[in-house]
Amino acid sequence: MSTLTFNEVNFNPVERNGQIWLTSTEIAKALGYARTDNISRIYNRNKDEFTGSMTATINMVVKGFGSGEGNKRDLRIFSLRGCHLLAMFARTDIAKQFRKWVLDILDKEVGAPVQLPSSQLTSEQTLPLRNAVNKLVGRSGIMYPEGYKIVHQQFGVKHIKDLTLEQLAQAIEYVHDRILSLNVEKTPISSFTHNQYIMNVKHEVMDYVYSLQKAIVDSGSPLPKYPRFDKEEICQAFIVSMIQSNRMMLSFDHNGKPNVGFIPQEHAVVSRESLSSVVQFADKSQLPSIINEAVRRLGQ
Repeated sequence: MSTLTFNEVNFNPVERNGQIWLTSTEIAKALGYARTDNISRIYNRNKDEFTGSMTATINMVVKGFGSGEGNKRDLRIFSLRGCHLLAMFARTDIAKQFRKWVLDILDKEVGAPVQLPSSQLTSEQTLPLRNAVNKLVGRSGIMYPEGYKIVHQQFGVKHIKDLTLEQLAQAIEYVHDRILSLNVEKTPISSFTHNQYIMNVKHEVMDYVYSLQKAIVDSGSPLPKYPRFDKEEICQAFIVSMIQSNRMMLSFDHNGKPNVGFIPQEHAVVSRESLSSVVQFADKSQLPSIINEAVRRLGQ
């Protein structure tokens, strides 16, 4: 099989089942990676999206990456469809050009334009975009459906999972540009309410996490798996927090049925013993209603 060339990278195609397959070593060079194992990392991170017709492992003599010596070892190879999917996950500057080149070779191989099946993005892949939309919602005051609608309309999709990987990167940049265009001045911390301060800290953490994710992806390393939280424990923690931060009153009706209710923060709990000491500070105009309410409650 004749040699293929892409940007001065010469491929030595492997013929398998009558089709063109390329080695991970040569694909790494074409995509601009300094290390061959970057291709292995991309594959391992997304192996559930590769079928048996896209990749395989064979035993062959391979020249050292960057040296003239060779040795026989197992090497992963990819069909042209597999190469296209690899380039979809790659984050190098030349990945887009490589994808187009692969499609041109596919067209020549099958003799007709090739329609590659589209695959939806995973929740892990869309996480940076969801973080950006969360930040846009927090900074602009719009509702979440409206925040996602902005992305849907800009890229002509019904759901962010329908974006391509190339569009995903563009969407993240687009949302961050929308955030910057708001020109929201930072409120001095001294005038923050508690909720405003918590929201500000949340946005700062999201920015930091997004930067970490981008650095990890750019390095070719896999992102850690998203943590799984125990919903029951979260509910229990929420209930405990709610109980600890609020005052409650337990009462019983005439049938002995218990009733638990929250006491508003601006209200005071008065016992029989302390009623007289509290009443002396009340306005005289309020005394009749206080006495009537006290008699009614004492009668219960």
